[in-house]
Amino acid sequence: MTQDAQIFPDPADAIGQHEAQMLIEQAIRSFASPSAVYHIIGEGGIGKSHLLRSAFQLITERKAGLRLPVETGIIDLAHTSYQHPLWLMDTLARRVSRTLVGEAERVPLFDRFDQQVQLYIRTQSAKAQSGESLSQVRAAFLEDYQRVAQAQPLMLLIDTFERLDPRLLPLENYNFRRMNRLERWLVDLINDLDQTLTLIAGRVRPHQARLIDQQIGAKLVRRLVLQPFSPAETQAFMERHGTQQYDQAWYERMYAISGGHPVRLIVAIEIGRDVGFDPEHLPPSLQADEPADMQQLGRDFSATCIQTLQERDLAMAQLIEQATFLRKGLYEGLLQYIAQCEGDSERAAAIPSMLKRLKQMAFVKVSGDKIATLHDDVYDMLWEHSNPTSVDRWYGHTIAYLQQEIERINSAIEREGLSIERLTRLRTLQIDRLYYQLARVPTLPGYQDYNELVHSSIIGHDEEFDIQLQEDFARFFDERTTLGRSYQQQLRLHGLTWERILFDEAVRWVFRRIHNYTAEGDQNQRALELADQVAQDFAQILEQDQLAGGMLEVARLEALGLLWSAMTQAEELRQRYATVTATLRMIVEQPIDDEQPITRHIQQQARFFLAYALNNWGYLERVNERLKSATTCYREAIGLYKALGPETAPLRATTLNNLGFALASQGELDLGLHYAQRAAQLHRLGGHAYREAATQQTMALICMDLDDLPAVDLHLRRAKALFSDFPGTRLASIFDRVMGDYLSILAWRIRADVDRSEARFQEAIESYQAALNFFASRQGERERLATIYKGLGCAYRDRGYARSLRGEAGAADLEEGHKHLATALDYCPKGLPLQVDLMEDIAVSYIHERRFAEAYEQLQQAAAAIPPEYAIDAPRRVTKHAESGMDYEQPQFWLQRAQVNFQLAICALEQDNLPEAGDRFLRAFTALNRFSPNIPQHHNNFRRLTRDHTAALRSPARIKELRQATYLRSQRLQAREAFFELNRIFLEAEEIAELLD
Repeated sequence: MTQDAQIFPDPADAIGQHEAQMLIEQAIRSFASPSAVYHIIGEGGIGKSHLLRSAFQLITERKAGLRLPVETGIIDLAHTSYQHPLWLMDTLARRVSRTLVGEAERVPLFDRFDQQVQLYIRTQSAKAQSGESLSQVRAAFLEDYQRVAQAQPLMLLIDTFERLDPRLLPLENYNFRRMNRLERWLVDLINDLDQTLTLIAGRVRPHQARLIDQQIGAKLVRRLVLQPFSPAETQAFMERHGTQQYDQAWYERMYAISGGHPVRLIVAIEIGRDVGFDPEHLPPSLQADEPADMQQLGRDFSATCIQTLQERDLAMAQLIEQATFLRKGLYEGLLQYIAQCEGDSERAAAIPSMLKRLKQMAFVKVSGDKIATLHDDVYDMLWEHSNPTSVDRWYGHTIAYLQQEIERINSAIEREGLSIERLTRLRTLQIDRLYYQLARVPTLPGYQDYNELVHSSIIGHDEEFDIQLQEDFARFFDERTTLGRSYQQQLRLHGLTWERILFDEAVRWVFRRIHNYTAEGDQNQRALELADQVAQDFAQILEQDQLAGGMLEVARLEALGLLWSAMTQAEELRQRYATVTATLRMIVEQPIDDEQPITRHIQQQARFFLAYALNNWGYLERVNERLKSATTCYREAIGLYKALGPETAPLRATTLNNLGFALASQGELDLGLHYAQRAAQLHRLGGHAYREAATQQTMALICMDLDDLPAVDLHLRRAKALFSDFPGTRLASIFDRVMGDYLSILAWRIRADVDRSEARFQEAIESYQAALNFFASRQGERERLATIYKGLGCAYRDRGYARSLRGEAGAADLEEGHKHLATALDYCPKGLPLQVDLMEDIAVSYIHERRFAEAYEQLQQAAAAIPPEYAIDAPRRVTKHAESGMDYEQPQFWLQRAQVNFQLAICALEQDNLPEAGDRFLRAFTALNRFSPNIPQHHNNFRRLTRDHTAALRSPARIKELRQATYLRSQRLQAREAFFELNRIFLEAEEIAELLD
């Protein structure tokens, strides 16, 4: 790289920029190397944007007869719509295609990129590995881009690079994904672009200069350091743009006031013109012989030029005032909406022409997509000099407009699906709305919205959006800017210190670590280590702030909830959840002081983390099969989320799905299916394909219990289509287990069709093995492994039994089934209904092999593992959850009691012990009624099996004897209802024995 070149720019013409423009023109005309980069740096208002515009005009105005690079327009990184890697690549692809092939489709130029974009849209928020999905899009983009560039060199113009620099520096040691920041990503992309001339401009940022030096290397041809006007250039500028001649003293004073900065000079000239350069009427900023204070310059500009403009053209003066606060860009639709809200339809109609005039003003920047903004220095000068009441009203209108646009985009997504254009628009609107919510005084509600939106992106694995939100947040509070310092001061005035903000972000890094899956599968342990570091770094805040301690504890418990392996650990987690939720609930219930906005913020933040903790506590209880507690947690969490903002919709949808599964698991199948369907709708609306796939999976499981196999097939097909883009993820591996369950059921149902049945059994076994391959290497989740081994064991067992019924060799499969069921029992935490279920499955294997004594012994062990309160003759009583209407904590034990007693009845029938069989049938049907009195599928299965086994006695007299014995036992057990049901079944069995056997 050559030495830094000193260049003297001008924002309006060639004064001071002649040398720079000649250098750039020479670079453009002679460009023939594989790649070249020019880094243009300088203070704000120094002419960097003007130099890029000059390069752009050179390309667009002098194409004829010259082989110049193809321009891609100016990409101004100040605008949200460029602050995402995917959106940047899509913008470049669109612009290159538009330049080379007009408005035609770009498929021939960027075919592979378009295909990968569609894949990204389908799979966004779901890749297990950080940045994996985006890297595939990047590779496709580079392949297409390089092919185009080989035929026609390209030129890339990037402005306001410094906007990518802000970071929360005190927390950089927590950042485990620095490589994925847009700043680093963009520099690496530039380095990989062949046959491309890149001009990248920004303010002086030593960190960025080092980054470019390190990553770009020899491709960095030159760094252009732009300097302010000299005194002579200041005079030349004034003479060219002035309407009169000034004496030398004026030139010297204007140079002293502006410091040679062109934008400040323009403002100073306008102030001087407004007072006629009358020495007796000069405002304070023009009386000094040294650089003027920016705020004083702004006050004088408002008091003179803006005041005069208000007298001559009030509408334009108001538009400039609005532009001062609408820092995310000026759009016709937004400005017209504000005018309509203000009741000024005439002004709304005039907005297009007024905006056109505004764009022609010297201190207005217009980017490649016709987005108009003021220069940063002008924002800093003017933002304090407007009516706060008007500004608050405008912010309110702007937020309402953006919310309206978000809802419109969401409706389009629901009707027509997600696309790159809709995703870009949706995320841009969400970030812009968040900016104005943060900017509105007090800032606290906006900060809470940021917290909710970031957590939704973390839980949804939408890493790129999370990074974008973080960077926009850091820019907003950047202490190097006037506004950033002011916004930090606003937070302090309302009771929220910057140190507390940093603590909150540190805790969010713990959550990010939990949800950032790694190949090693140890993210939860790493999260706990990070939580310990947070506790050490922010010990004082944790000591003084109850809510802060609760937030960190919620993060710790989420990680621990995926690592526990023993029931004692689960009980400890349960106690800790009870403590932290009680603390958070106490904060939520504290009264709000309307004169102290911090009290409302604290309550909302506590409400959010209480909802989050309850959802995770619900998960802990669900995997421990304490479903009544799980549903209580889920229901309260959903109510809390509804009281928060729309940003929590993805979290609410996830909790709804969890509630649906928990309800179905305790027999509330129809209600559970209803909640899962609503969750799927919400995830589909948000474009979260990964989470929607999970809800399709939940619906498939519920439909299995409903014995609706066509519906199961439909939901699994949808889930499979969605999960096909997510191989190797946790939920995709759970799907493999669910698919195994379905295939096993199907294989048994069609066992008479030997070839199809054998194929389905084999597919089921392969699905279980795929699930094991993922979970076997992960810490924790022993219950998950137990369910997979259970499914695998049952698949082998049922295949072996089906073969033996056909007279084929099935002993090897039955033995394999034994082995896997025993492994499942080893993994299963003791005391769960799943443990009883596994013992019963092993007993069924013995029954299939007609080893009834061993089956009986196994079933007795299973019965002993059921808590005594689930015994048929135990007094009906309620648990500690009676106040919530819960009569039993783990109702699945009633189902296990029914199944165990049913298998004992079969053993008794086979051993010709009719009184014992009758007793066990009564107990089975009584327990089943207590589990699910309103689910016909369970009852139909029990009725069918009871009838078949009873009819297998082949003797009407023996069946009558069984019926009589059952009646006598029913009197002692007071099981009248169960006997009435069994009596009908026995009569049917008698008829079958008489007529068919």
